[in-house]
Amino acid sequence: MLSYCPALAAERNGARLQIGGVTLEASAQSEGVVFCVSATQNVKVSAMYGLTFFTDLPHRAQWLETLPKNVTAEGWDFVLPVRVVLKARPSDAPRPIEVRLGACSDHCEIETFKLVVPAFNARNSIATACSP
Repeated sequence: MLSYCPALAAERNGARLQIGGVTLEASAQSEGVVFCVSATQNVKVSAMYGLTFFTDLPHRAQWLETLPKNVTAEGWDFVLPVRVVLKARPSDAPRPIEVRLGACSDHCEIETFKLVVPAFNARNSIATACSP
């Protein structure tokens, strides 16, 4: 079973972690979870490696997507911020998720973000870097 770190803003609809110049924000919405990836100026996120979303077997039933799921784009790097929506089943339970990506500056490193996305609550909407 994966172990997950409670992320910042966990008391609201979202979670936020920063590792190696890359920030991952996750926001629970009524239809699923919106993930937003951004980075500092000198860090790029590899579009060829992609963003890979995982969860452990007991939590897969919370998602309407088949996990693991890999999201890629054309070219070497993603245009940031990148927004990914994973559809999820309605649930009052928090959703543990792991996201792996390639963070590149002088060289590329695989970074793993482990977080728990709180259950959706319409009264606690939060904005992310990908919010309109």
